[in-house]
Amino acid sequence: MSKPCVNSCTEPLRFPRRPDDPPNRPGLSRINYRIGTYSDFRESMIRQLDATANLSAWTHRTADDPGIALLEGAAILGDILTFYQDLYANEAFLRTARWRDSVSDLVRLLGYRLSPGLGGRATFAFEVKGSKGVTVPKGFSVKANVEGLEKEAEFETDADFVAYPWLSRFNLFRPLQQPGVVNSTKEFYIDSPDQDLNPIVLKPDDKILIGTPQPPGNPNRLDDAEIVIIESVRQQHGTNIYKIKGALRRTGNSSAVAAFKLGRSFHHFGYNAPQTFVDTSKPVKSTTTYSGSTAETTTTPNESPLSFQRNLNAVTASSTSSRAQFASEFASSSGFGGGLGSMMLDFALIPTFGSSASIGLARPVTVVSPPIQADEIPLDAEVQDLPNGAIVLMQLGSSVAIRKIESIATGAMKWGQQSGTTSILKVDANLVFHSNKDADIRELVFYEVLTPRLTLKAALTPAPETSGSDLYFYGTDAEAQALTARSLIIAGAEPLSVVVQSVDPLTPLDRPRLRRARLDTIVNYASFPHDPPFLDVFGNLVGTTQGKTQAEAILGSGDNTQIFQTFKLPAPPLTYLLSVGTSPPETPELQIYVNNRLWSYAPTLFGRRGDEEIYVVREDIDNNSYVQFGDGQTGVRLPTGFENVSAVFRTGTGAFGALKEGTKVQGGKLEGLDRIQMPDVSSGGSEPEDGANAKAAAPARVQSLDRLVGLQDFEFEVAAISGVARARAAWQLRNNIPAVVITVLMDTGRSNESDAVREVIGHYNQCRGPNRYPVIVEQGTREYVRVDLDYAIDPSFREELVSQQIAFALGTNSGKKKGNNNPDGLFGAGHRTFGQAEYANTIVGIVQNVAGVKWAIVRVFNVLAPADDPATLSIDSSSAVFNESVAPGNGQILSLFSAHLTLTAVAEPVKGAC
Repeated sequence: MSKPCVNSCTEPLRFPRRPDDPPNRPGLSRINYRIGTYSDFRESMIRQLDATANLSAWTHRTADDPGIALLEGAAILGDILTFYQDLYANEAFLRTARWRDSVSDLVRLLGYRLSPGLGGRATFAFEVKGSKGVTVPKGFSVKANVEGLEKEAEFETDADFVAYPWLSRFNLFRPLQQPGVVNSTKEFYIDSPDQDLNPIVLKPDDKILIGTPQPPGNPNRLDDAEIVIIESVRQQHGTNIYKIKGALRRTGNSSAVAAFKLGRSFHHFGYNAPQTFVDTSKPVKSTTTYSGSTAETTTTPNESPLSFQRNLNAVTASSTSSRAQFASEFASSSGFGGGLGSMMLDFALIPTFGSSASIGLARPVTVVSPPIQADEIPLDAEVQDLPNGAIVLMQLGSSVAIRKIESIATGAMKWGQQSGTTSILKVDANLVFHSNKDADIRELVFYEVLTPRLTLKAALTPAPETSGSDLYFYGTDAEAQALTARSLIIAGAEPLSVVVQSVDPLTPLDRPRLRRARLDTIVNYASFPHDPPFLDVFGNLVGTTQGKTQAEAILGSGDNTQIFQTFKLPAPPLTYLLSVGTSPPETPELQIYVNNRLWSYAPTLFGRRGDEEIYVVREDIDNNSYVQFGDGQTGVRLPTGFENVSAVFRTGTGAFGALKEGTKVQGGKLEGLDRIQMPDVSSGGSEPEDGANAKAAAPARVQSLDRLVGLQDFEFEVAAISGVARARAAWQLRNNIPAVVITVLMDTGRSNESDAVREVIGHYNQCRGPNRYPVIVEQGTREYVRVDLDYAIDPSFREELVSQQIAFALGTNSGKKKGNNNPDGLFGAGHRTFGQAEYANTIVGIVQNVAGVKWAIVRVFNVLAPADDPATLSIDSSSAVFNESVAPGNGQILSLFSAHLTLTAVAEPVKGAC
């Protein structure tokens, strides 16, 4: 019977512990192999002191006693030794190993090798200057500071590429439609004459007369005529857009209107004559008595009213009569014609045009010189500066007749009591009106026309469609055709990659115009307006892969007497790229030359012939790469020679993410190169495979014997591909055909890499699978939840540290491409399966197991929505709903974004407090 515990020892003593005490049951993630810790060793030695008769009186047990200090030092040594014994014991088993090198050594015994780090792929936009294309050669070096990498990543172009200056950075625009001209139309553009060949300049405050040409095919008059004033001018796609003041008076809808820019204004001779006149041929005689004397005088002549109104039906006498004639035939014309310096006659009333009537202008007109003919028009001003052939426009109300000036003469005329010189315009044809209305010559006004006839159309407006695959490019036909089959990146909050399928040529002349480009993607037209701000579009996209090509290096000398001769590459890490058609899909960017002859890379020497000139590449735990050759049975031995083995290789891996803020892309020297942009993130780059993934994938690969037979074989093969977070395979009917459907969840930010996974697994099915059924790879999504949680915190713990541990235990998703996420947390991708539901009680249980938490209550537990970027999901009162459980869709996995977790710490009252 053991001696009772005295002094500072405690009961009961269980030392030394054995590895099976308590027993380590199967399936544990960690085994207990320590026989004791520091406290166990110290307590055991103290107990031995008590059990020793001559030392039992030694009661001072603190460290200031040299003997006790020596004893405690021995306990520390025992604690250290047993710690490493326990660590090594766990690292000796695949299930419990945590170190990557331990996992690597263990799985290598099964023939499984951890995947190396992959080089990223990035697309760069080259902006070049000048007027000609610039050829970017294959292997052109580009450097970029990518998020998540300590050093600058180096990329090289995949192939030769021609970059054009006009595609460096440009804009695309939504479709437009041509509206009609109505009374609400405020903006116009000149449709003809051609503004490229014969440009017309209009400025603010210019007066413009517009009207509808009639008849449409062969116009010789304008209806709905009115004068407008230019308010402002703006330019859109190389076309001047003119905005007018006020509103139009027209009531109809026309596809286009004719227009003339107005200059000086004149009046018909006699417009300012007095309203009455005196007929001196009939004087009035009267007798006047003054101071007794009577005299007869002629006084107060008979005043008659001067008529300015003339019936448009009136048939006038010949031009030799005392009444001035004003008649012009309204004949058809081939067009407006004419040039600068035209005149327009403005009437007050709207006539009906006929072929027989003429208009008399004034009864009491005396033609001094020369006589007025039927096709002549007298003006009250001298306009000899107008050229022959100019256009004269004669308007009655809202209708305008169009004529050409044949000649201008100077004469003298008298209207009532007013006389003076006048300019007499002879026009090319008579004008005959037919109407029951009268015209007032005082309202007849002539305007100088400063432009030829213009055809105006209403400014183009956006088409009613809200989305589609047609956008418009502004440029020449040659520039537009360079877009055909070209990849573009449309900048924005989320860059969009599209491919131009076709471009329509619109004009035979190679001049800038809007030309339709059909894309392979449907876009939202609201993002492509015709007025600033615009989205930048990059058209000189050059594909690159990460890796810097090193100078050819001598690896060593071959020795035909050695087997499996191995050489170390001088510079790590060797670049690997994901390659469809190989198994495993990682292929090194490496060329090995033996005696200046290129040898071939092989994934393994197993099963290869002894005469094959091949080599394999292996990595150690420090990412150093080694090239190994055969033994003459599996791969040929190296021939003997001095420094006859050389290598050309690329280095660099792990580029995955966006360009670091505040940094610029650097490139090599190239004539005409202006700058290089990185409009999208680099993708595909990854670090070497970690131990956690290998622990799950290696046993499955061994069981499958490198064959794809069962559904789990497909799942583990897909899970081993870089960037895949979760995979599930299932049999489904697709179009009544049995198919293996693999749902793949990519790591955060890698959703655009699912196409590469689809290609790799398709090749696997052909080469290593049954290849009897189609294999369909579908992309799974994360369905995000909202959790609001109250918890009571132990006052001795720091609240911010406890909150961090709660978020870690729940496996929150940071939403970053390279975030510090816990895949084994409750909502971590490594813990969940597609379609798996979750419960509020489980969340409470997980949180209450966090040190420092006394109790927890879930206040809000609700599902939000699937999203690739959880930051776009907002939480508000509508999502503040509590559910006992939530379940995602069949192809979805629940995830908890860190911003959607709300933690509220509650301090419990101190016991005994008032």
